[in-house]
Amino acid sequence: MTEDRNPYNSDQQPHTPAQMPPGGNIALSVVGAFGGAAVGAIIWFAIAHYANLEIGYIAILIGALAGWGAIALGKLRNNLVGIIAAVAGLSGIVGGSYASCYIQLHGEEFRASLREVFDEALAEDPEGATLTLQEQEAAFEEFYNEVINSDEYSYFKITTEDAKELLFLILFGGFGLYYGYRVGSGQVKKGSVW
Repeated sequence: MTEDRNPYNSDQQPHTPAQMPPGGNIALSVVGAFGGAAVGAIIWFAIAHYANLEIGYIAILIGALAGWGAIALGKLRNNLVGIIAAVAGLSGIVGGSYASCYIQLHGEEFRASLREVFDEALAEDPEGATLTLQEQEAAFEEFYNEVINSDEYSYFKITTEDAKELLFLILFGGFGLYYGYRVGSGQVKKGSVW
């Protein structure tokens, strides 16, 4: 007796190649997706900090890591997992971008440029010459904290006014979301890049 493999037979469940074996867990998919996105954001942070570079392809990597993390832990591949991976990828992309801005504002280069501005203003101020070294340092710390905590240097303002940063987030972030969805939903097969 032969087994009927007709896909139109109503007695059989249709098999989709994107599905993994039963026993998957959507909660673990969420954990895996956000874990993968966090790993990607850490990679972004490390490259931005140590190499002083922002590489757009890392946003795509974040999306892919979110998708692969969701699949690895949750053992599911479907549209819901793809959406979860895309949302996790978005959080990783925004987190990596925020960390990059944070590095710029708290890095030595920015601090040194603010110190030059402060020292010039101090030299022009007659009362500045009477301050001790400790008082000058305390005044600079106060000035520095006022600058980095002002609205002028907020993450939102930096990303929306800097056309390069905004284009970077939209373009590569979009690719990252798309790729996270494709990986999580099972549209990217094992061993395939696209």
